[in-house]
Amino acid sequence: GLANLGAGLKYAFILDPIAPTALSGPVTLEPPTGKSDVLQGEGNGLVSLVLSGVKLVDDWQFAAAAGAQIPFSNEQSTNGWVSAHASYEVCSWFITTL
Repeated sequence: GLANLGAGLKYAFILDPIAPTALSGPVTLEPPTGKSDVLQGEGNGLVSLVLSGVKLVDDWQFAAAAGAQIPFSNEQSTNGWVSAHASYEVCSWFITTL
């Protein structure tokens, strides 16, 4: 079966290449276009709101994000999440993730 289709926009509130820092906020709309036999197509759709950021410090990269999925009906539940990531560039062709 098919999953719901989604489309959205992303805007970079902060994009500073000098202090390598970025802060962005995507908004995604997901209408109920999928098949219910694969647990999709339920309710009236939802909107996903996310705030994500990245900071480079020497050979380190730090990224974090927080978001929420907010349904347009009571057939689905609202949920939120947070995520964090750190990685280190050992050389130009190898980066390790913590």
